[in-house]
Amino acid sequence: MTNQLDNILIVEDEPLIAEDISDTLQDAGYGIAGIAHSADAAIKILKSSSPSLALLDINIDGHIDGLMLAKIINNDFNVPFIFLTSFTDEKTLNEVKKLKPFGFIVKPFDDKELITNIELAIDKFKEESKELASVESNLNDSFFLKQDGSLIKVSTSEILYAEAFDNYCFIHTHEKKYLLPHTLKAISQK
Repeated sequence: MTNQLDNILIVEDEPLIAEDISDTLQDAGYGIAGIAHSADAAIKILKSSSPSLALLDINIDGHIDGLMLAKIINNDFNVPFIFLTSFTDEKTLNEVKKLKPFGFIVKPFDDKELITNIELAIDKFKEESKELASVESNLNDSFFLKQDGSLIKVSTSEILYAEAFDNYCFIHTHEKKYLLPHTLKAISQK
């Protein structure tokens, strides 16, 4: 049921755990977009590849934790994520709920649980993307942008200009600037 085109980003600061996850995913037919031990490394991978999903530990190396990284992914990248962590305290769970992950797996986990959650998350994300594309095709003068884990409808008449930024594009409106994980050419075609 897995697809060779589905590449997973692993964000885990424990090298042995990261390698174990990588081996499990590859045995199940997934590709590995990269292994990052910090948010900075994860962001570089997100910018240079198009992972189908990110597995995020909450406690990672660096000044940005997994929760803050999830916020960045929600704001700047169109990638679903699953938390894979040992943190289950009430405060953490309340923060996690706000981020709208596609799953939450508690360490220690078993391989079947991991693969099942990944398959469900990727399928759900693909289905949501199809629904969004269907809605967008019915809107000639507007489209939806994903920001902070929510969809925002933007009318084309609100757009002042679009600006190329590497493999991304900024959309400038009177009120806000949006970063989209698409090239300027792809956005202009829409």
